[in-house]
Parts: sequence; structure tokens; C-alpha cells
Amino acid sequence: MELNKDEAIFLLTQHYGNRRLQIAKGDDLEATVNTIIQKDLGDFCWSMDFCEFFIQQLFTQGFVPICTQVPFARKYRPIFVLLPKLHRIRCLLQNFTRLHVDRGARKKSRKYHMTIDSAFGLVIEGCIEQHGES
Repeated sequence: MELNKDEAIFLLTQHYGNRRLQIAKGDDLEATVNTIIQKDLGDFCWSMDFCEFFIQQLFTQGFVPICTQVPFARKYRPIFVLLPKLHRIRCLLQNFTRLHVDRGARKKSRKYHMTIDSAFGLVIEGCIEQHGES
């Protein structure tokens, strides 16, 4: 059985509860980031919106959009959910010399601090802890 979007959102709201914040296109994502940080809501949000502009906005605000499949009762088809992840502790940039940062991103980045090669070992340890060693 196929669920419509409203039914899927209802089930996902019950599934995630207060553990993950629901976000959608049209939300003020800058305010969302501030809420996540101030209330320590974890790294993940969830959304049923997959439009290109929304994905671009997520990247602009520092999210890494990830998609996952959420299986429900056998009578329903699995639902695909966007899980925007906001890494607040670790990140890794490769090919830094070729990185182009547009004017809008530079303006928004004034409130952030970036270091280079200051915790590479910790970043690798965090990646292995989260995903395992391959």
C-alpha cells in the first residue's frame, strides 16, 4: 500500500518523536541551525522534501543531506526520508587549494572558525568510531 505525503509525515513524526527535528522547504534554515545548537538537538533532522533548491539551502547552511529508507508495517511500502546532518564537531576538506567560496557563503561564514590540520587524528578516529574501519 502506498502512503501519501501527509500520512508518511504523520508516521515519521511518531517514529522520530522529539529525537529529530522535522524541517521542510520554506523553513528558515539559519534559525534552525541556531535552534539545533542552542537546544543541543543532535546531528540529524528529517524531511520529506527533496527539491533541488531545498538541498542547495541545506548545503549552504552546513548540512550534509543523507537519504535513508524507513520500513514500516508490511502493509506499507518503505518511505524514503531525507536526513540532513549537521556536523558540529568534525569535517574534512580535501583539495583545499581548489575550493571556491562564493560571496554569500563568505558572509555567512563570519560567525564560524575554521582550523586546518589541528585535529586530523581525532577526525579519523571519529570516522572509524562512527562507521568502522574498512
